Amino acid sequence: MAVWGGRRAIGAAFLGLSLFAASACGSGAEAGEDGGPSPASLDKAGESASPSTEPRKPITLAFAGDLSFQGTLRKRLDDPARALGPAASALGRANLSMVNLETAVTSVGIPAPKPTAFRAPKSAFTALREAGVDVTTMANDHGMDYGQTGLRDTLREIDRAGHPVVGVGQDAADAFRPYIATAKDSRVAFIAATQLFDENLAGAWTASAAQGGMASTRDLARLLAAVREARAKADVVVVYLHWGRASSGCPSPEQRRLADELLAAGADVLVGAGSGVIQGGGYVPGGFVQYGLGTFQAEGAQGAAARSGVLTLTLTLTGRSVTSVKWEPVELKGGVPHLVKGAAATAAVRDWAALRGCAGVEASATPR
Repeated sequence: MAVWGGRRAIGAAFLGLSLFAASACGSGAEAGEDGGPSPASLDKAGESASPSTEPRKPITLAFAGDLSFQGTLRKRLDDPARALGPAASALGRANLSMVNLETAVTSVGIPAPKPTAFRAPKSAFTALREAGVDVTTMANDHGMDYGQTGLRDTLREIDRAGHPVVGVGQDAADAFRPYIATAKDSRVAFIAATQLFDENLAGAWTASAAQGGMASTRDLARLLAAVREARAKADVVVVYLHWGRASSGCPSPEQRRLADELLAAGADVLVGAGSGVIQGGGYVPGGFVQYGLGTFQAEGAQGAAARSGVLTLTLTLTGRSVTSVKWEPVELKGGVPHLVKGAAATAAVRDWAALRGCAGVEASATPR
């Protein structure tokens, strides 16, 4: 398969010490000086130069959680430029942004033996690009809902679309390969993996030397090795995981242990989704973790499952740390994400900050 920075590209930078949880008036994340994402580099992951130690300009990275185009949301793809709804504007303002696409992108294959099987047409990738999404993970419990046949078709559509995707591939080397992009004068590596599978499908869906599939936390040694290799090539390393206990606002002990291992291996930013609700985010020794971004777009989401947000981090190179943090609350209406405004947004930011307690994260950084 074609490889851009390792089927994807890399770019960014970090550093600093203060956490700033936006006062929720629904204003956009602070954009970079150029007002948007800069073109991704085409360096292959295995050929990129070592990160520079020269001072860098601050950059912004934005993240949102799980999204799909299932059921009534499929019609939104008739107009890809509007398919993700108004909250997508918060993603487009960052220098680089990332989401989790929970669907196979295929018209072929047999549905997996599970309660729900998701698929979307190739216009899903157009919708992501139009929304300003720069890199997408498909490592989750729906990305292979149409089996190996659907996966092969999905990979063909990824190549045709030229949209950077991580976490899936024709084999394990492909699935764990980072996407490396450049924002301003900094390089950011994006890696993704899933912890969540239907148990009866885990073997068939896990990428290996012999079969296509997803990057999995079950192959922890390979995941940690991918982070270490990316660390040697990039100014910033981001890991996006699909994990967590369903409907739990607190990360599990397993999530916290895995976060510690990934940060020790060289990750700077760790974000995730999969529990279906928001989990806490903040500083930990060695980096920044947002355990749960919630559901960004999904049919039928109600209650806590209909609340999520867009996380925007400002980073500079010195010290490879996050200098400011912004949480823009999102509410799903008819499954479509809308930014929350005014007093409701202020309350939602307060609720997000309160989740730090059970997540074991802090509102400000400790100097490295």
